[in-house]
Amino acid sequence: MKLQDVEILYETYHGSKMYGTSGPNSDTDIKGIFLPALRDLILGYAPKIIKDSTIGENDTCSKADVEKEYFSLQYFIELASESQTVALDMLFGPESARLSCDPRIQFIFDNKHKFITKNLKALMGYAKGQAIKYSNKGDNLNALEWLYHELFKGVLHLKHPHEINEVIDYPISGRLDLLQKAANMKPDLIYFKKGSFFVETAEYRMNTNMKHLKESLEAKIKRYGRRARTAADAQGADFKALSHAFRCVYIVQELCNFGTFTYPLPQTPYILDVKNGKVDYDITAQKLDEELKLSESMLEQSTFPEQVNKQYFQDQIVELYFATMSA
Repeated sequence: MKLQDVEILYETYHGSKMYGTSGPNSDTDIKGIFLPALRDLILGYAPKIIKDSTIGENDTCSKADVEKEYFSLQYFIELASESQTVALDMLFGPESARLSCDPRIQFIFDNKHKFITKNLKALMGYAKGQAIKYSNKGDNLNALEWLYHELFKGVLHLKHPHEINEVIDYPISGRLDLLQKAANMKPDLIYFKKGSFFVETAEYRMNTNMKHLKESLEAKIKRYGRRARTAADAQGADFKALSHAFRCVYIVQELCNFGTFTYPLPQTPYILDVKNGKVDYDITAQKLDEELKLSESMLEQSTFPEQVNKQYFQDQIVELYFATMSA
């Protein structure tokens, strides 16, 4: 199902253009809410999410790209009730970022405070995940490139494929020393199991030809995107991911202190410095750990309810459908 097949209720800029952290090369990210047709709901055809993107594979988006993601009204209520980051952004984001808003769902924004509970721990989980997600990816890319270079540095200067094939035409068991060294360096990525050698989930038996391993490693390295390359060059640190982590912990602190938040956050200048790599990684990682602990403590001491009363929002959705049917 495509966007033109559904009724759009809400659209907003998202990402850096909502957060106030966009740069000259930032792409455009749009989020929205749509109303599934009643017939599709009854027949079980209604989707939860519809996406439309000009971004290609391997995370190589450019400033000309537009990425759209729309949630069904029912699914959006579920996301908001779980304190998922994207839903909170859409609820509390500045009105200046909005592209459209159907008056029939104004009840959501008028009652957005009802979605704030101690379940903000989900937002904390997102922050922690962002802090390590692309750091791991950068570390993995470094490990793959190290293994590739060490195994094949003697043939990389050769120009003709037949020359390379002649030099590396032997089984991988002939370089068991280097394979073991790589496994010791990154055992979660490179390892031995039941007599075979594994890189990620790819299995290579000991009689596998070195030529095959070379081509396989080249393909794996190529699949890693631009952000992984940036992280690898920074010894594993992805400052954009770290900036998202800081944004999340500061949202929790704003909510605990004031019961609301909007963009740009007061801490946006620091978040921008993190995103642009203008801070020392070790100091920043320590600061993030401190902010996470502070946010968890504030959340624990808050008077927020334990969960969302979804009945109110569900009743409103039912009334919306009745009104649509009688119109």
